Amino acid sequence: MLSKNQIRDLQKRWEVHPALSLRQILASSDQESPFGRTEAGLMDFRGFAINESLHKLTLEQLDLSFCILLSGGQFASTVRKCCFVGATMEGTHSKSFDLCDFSGADLRNSVMLGTFTNCQFTGANLSMVRSRQAIFTGCCFDKANLRSSAFYWCQFTDCSFIGTKFVSGSLAHSLFTNCRFDHPDFSRVVLDGTKGI
Repeated sequence: MLSKNQIRDLQKRWEVHPALSLRQILASSDQESPFGRTEAGLMDFRGFAINESLHKLTLEQLDLSFCILLSGGQFASTVRKCCFVGATMEGTHSKSFDLCDFSGADLRNSVMLGTFTNCQFTGANLSMVRSRQAIFTGCCFDKANLRSSAFYWCQFTDCSFIGTKFVSGSLAHSLFTNCRFDHPDFSRVVLDGTKGI
């Protein structure tokens, strides 16, 4: 994990590109970040401040670690093999996310819709998230914070919840299939119609 100074440097470097639009870059034929690619081969948008809604786009192989999605932003796109480690992303996340890493991300107060396949939410803050009829397959929520979150009519298949904090909130009418838990405390969680836990 990067230090606070390193994260601040990643965010500050974008000051020389004040008018840069992620939407325009992704819609152009020569998609590329002004900072090239990371060592992992992802387009380097680490620390970027997203102040526009990203809908009806395809985002693939982007590193948006430590990015900031300004309040009210939207990711209503097809997102594949993207990294959001340590990002701050209060907003609406919908359509589809595949092989994405949200480890340590702050998704508080977000709305999560659509499908999430083989995504990492390890140590993420998912408190006060609202979700309805979302489908999570092969996702890892280990050590994530789901305090006061509401997942209604959702499906979780082959997901891991080791060390996950379930405090208050709701999992009403959600279905869990072949998921792993380690003695979770659901005493203050609404479980009406929930199956598989």
